Formats: sequence, structure tokens, C-alpha cells
Amino acid sequence: MDIINEEQFDQWIGFSEEEIDRMRALSEVEAIREVVCSEEKSWYDLQDPDIIRQALRESTCIVDPGVEEQRAEVIRFLTEHLYTALIEGMTEGLPEALDRWLELFYKEKGLAAEEHHRADFMTEEGVFLKEKEALEGLECVAMVPEEAYLPILTDAARDGKLTYSLVYTLLDRYFYRCMVETDEGNSLPVDMGADWDGHDPFYRFEKAGLAFYPNKWNEWFVE
Repeated sequence: MDIINEEQFDQWIGFSEEEIDRMRALSEVEAIREVVCSEEKSWYDLQDPDIIRQALRESTCIVDPGVEEQRAEVIRFLTEHLYTALIEGMTEGLPEALDRWLELFYKEKGLAAEEHHRADFMTEEGVFLKEKEALEGLECVAMVPEEAYLPILTDAARDGKLTYSLVYTLLDRYFYRCMVETDEGNSLPVDMGADWDGHDPFYRFEKAGLAFYPNKWNEWFVE
């Protein structure tokens, strides 16, 4: 399984007061993504987003949450659980744990929490099967296999360099789920491939020629 390497991962440094002022006009997830790269910093040294959240709380700017902020809430929930688990030394069963925590998020919100309700996307064939309620022909797959990025987090935890921001950033970048028809799932490459740039989370689906669409049965993202 291909793992993103240090050169592929954006390196972050802290924010100046001027940059924080500018970020007050941004939504939280946009602010977290607004980073300054520096080759002098270790790729583990990510700026904790708490300072950004504080700046946003002090701002008088009214931000329309939108879908992006809804996703940010999901990612924060997963980050808190995964960060805690890693700090406590958990190294096995993390992909399954992420699915359990995602299910828990939907249940706590009082929403339908089955896989076909919490996936981000569906293929055209997946939509067809769901509309027929032929759920036995559907499976939920990670658009980026967890083996491509979770080792980065377990290594960071082992080395005492794990940060909340590192966990958040990797989940925000790569944690997407898609409902596919079983044969479609079998047609996907088993990993992201040596030619993956380490950034595009949909590359594996595009390489397999699978079109996908926002999941209209996901109640968290559907108004």
C-alpha cells in the first residue's frame, strides 16, 4: 500500500497577527486550510487550530456554515476520537474505529446512520441500487484507503510528535466514503498507485473510470 511521503505533505508554520486578522473573515475550515509552507519546519509541526478558532470567535463576521462547515464538524468529531485513541497507544483496528465513530456522530445527531446514509458520495450504479432498495448489492468503500495515511499518524504518535492539527488535516484531506456496486468496488485499484500526487482524494475512482455524485440520502449534508 502506497503511503504519502514527507515531500508530498504540506508543511505548516505558525500564523502572524496580521494573518490571524485576515482569517477572521474566513470560515473555520477555510482558516485551518490557510497555511504558510516552510521547508525549515518538520512536517509534524502543524499549527494547532485553537488560535484560529479563538480569532474567529472574536470576529464580528457572520459566516454562512454551508456544506463545508458541516463537513468540518464531522472531521472535528472524528479527529477528537482518533487523536485520543492514538495518544492512548491504539495502533490496530483504526479504520474500523473511524467507521464506528462516524456512525456514532450520525446517531448523536438523531440522523439515519447506516452506511448508505453516512457515505459522502454514490456512484451512478449505487444510486440505482439504492432507489430499488437493493442494498445487498452495495458496499461502502474508502475513497483513499486508510493504509495510505494512518501510518503517518501512528508513526507520529510513536515518536511523540502527534498533533491535533496533523490528525485533522489528514482526515479532512482524505476521509471520504462512497457507496459502490460490488463489482465496481472490485474494479478499484487496491491502493492509490505510485503515480498518485498525494493530494487528490478521488484519484483512485478517476483511474477506475467511476463517476460519483453527492449522496442525496446523507441527511447531514442534505438541506
